[in-house]
Amino acid sequence: MTFNEFHSALHALGWEQAELCRRLGVTRNMARRWEENGPPQWVGEYLRVMVELDRLHQLLIRPPGSEWLELVAAEGAMSFPAHLEPDPDGGYVVTFRDVPEAITQGDTVDEALEMAANALVLAATFYTESGKPIPKPSKPRKGEKLVDFRLASFRVVRAGEHYEK
Repeated sequence: MTFNEFHSALHALGWEQAELCRRLGVTRNMARRWEENGPPQWVGEYLRVMVELDRLHQLLIRPPGSEWLELVAAEGAMSFPAHLEPDPDGGYVVTFRDVPEAITQGDTVDEALEMAANALVLAATFYTESGKPIPKPSKPRKGEKLVDFRLASFRVVRAGEHYEK
């Protein structure tokens, strides 16, 4: 990496030399020597990677004029019956008859039920990505707890568009 490339990378990242030194854990004297002799290869590679990560971050966070997915809440919610089983090591394991992919645990009943809602979301993502329908919840059996799940759908919108909720 040349002297100009070194400074261009720092400028692209919005960093001063002091920030680079802090991130790399080197002294400012070391960075001054790099200006004279050029930075070592690993520093150049680090800066190239950081510039590319910054570029990708900006592209994904604010894709100018590009299409991207946005989560839109749908009408209504479903409640799935959950079975809580005390774990011999402590806490509770949560399973769903209707959604066998959703398995989780928590230290308390409340925590386990909160984690169960998250497990349903992950399982729904699996179903959606696999092109499978999300199962319908069955009626709860004795001892089961209901876990609410708000169905969501995806739509493609242009960056900067707004929608009514």
